[in-house]
Amino acid sequence: MDMEMLCRTTYKLEGDGVEILLVHDAIELLRVRGRTLASQACHLPNVAAILRQEEPLRIGLATREYYDAPHHSWFHGSVTAVGNGAAWTITYADGSTLVINDESEMRNAIDVCALPAWKKAIGHVAGAFTYLEDRLTDNCARPYGCKDQHRITGLL
Repeated sequence: MDMEMLCRTTYKLEGDGVEILLVHDAIELLRVRGRTLASQACHLPNVAAILRQEEPLRIGLATREYYDAPHHSWFHGSVTAVGNGAAWTITYADGSTLVINDESEMRNAIDVCALPAWKKAIGHVAGAFTYLEDRLTDNCARPYGCKDQHRITGLL
């Protein structure tokens, strides 16, 4: 489900010949996704949701949260205390702390990209993008290289 972008691109490029005008941009979007795949949990939202749900809430767990105005920034922290019941304390790099009393809110704060399971999942998915990149840079067996064809589609 998270890799729906690959399927959508494939279907978009099937048709009556007009799709040739879409090829270069569609492939470049896939290449960008492949290069940034591991950097943000939003690239694989279903995988991220499963990992957040399965991860034990423990001291040392990395967090990453976005705060709107006036900050408009991401803040990295870690769980430094687990209280009785459902209370977790997150400490940020500047020493400030935040107490979260709701488990779903705490799970949403987990920095999925810092989890070993995320890196393993990315490793499985990245193969598709590595394959595409190898074909487009002629880093593959001679008859499968597409570097020249991709360059030509960029001229259309």
